[in-house]
Amino acid sequence: WETALRVMVEKFGEFAVECAPFYLHYGMCLFRVAVESMSAGTEANAEPDADEEDPEEDPDDFQYAWENVEMARLIYEKIKDEAGAGGSSAEKSDLARRIEGDLTEHLKRVHMVLGEMMISQFNYEEAVPELEKALVLAGADAAKVADVSEILGLAHLQLGNFAKAKQVWNEAIDRIQAARSGHPAVEVLDALEKSFRTNIESATSLEKKKEEAA
Repeated sequence: WETALRVMVEKFGEFAVECAPFYLHYGMCLFRVAVESMSAGTEANAEPDADEEDPEEDPDDFQYAWENVEMARLIYEKIKDEAGAGGSSAEKSDLARRIEGDLTEHLKRVHMVLGEMMISQFNYEEAVPELEKALVLAGADAAKVADVSEILGLAHLQLGNFAKAKQVWNEAIDRIQAARSGHPAVEVLDALEKSFRTNIESATSLEKKKEEAA
């Protein structure tokens, strides 16, 4: 993705619509590398050999990941503003073609990734507004709502907002139940609902333990 992004930037320019998905995917790849590096560092218990030279530090993958996803967000937000402004139908049609997909879905994904990044850094307070934006953009699609609600509820739980976490998951269950009739993947919806109910039970148990300890 790094090479592809470089080619796209050279061809279309740094802030071009065409570059947005490449910024996003490259940022997501860097984020995965950063998470894997953190996991490897946590699992490594052996002390370094005193005779060995310290290896050169790797670039901050997390920071690069954030910068690329944030660039995608800026471009998509700019497109959203332009699409909502005036302009001929031909101009809007050309803009839609260049986006290559649903703008709302792209923005949802960007905000969700930003939220996940914040959670990986234990920054739950900043993760919540990003995930709330993603939830709004998920619209009425039960599967997409469930996808975002799972993480948003966990962020609230980490902040000790038990009632809010349960509210998010209960609302997701309501969406799932409303979408069940005639849905092509009822088994998936059933599994999601079961997962949310388990989360709610766990949140209730944790809330009770906290009250008892107070």
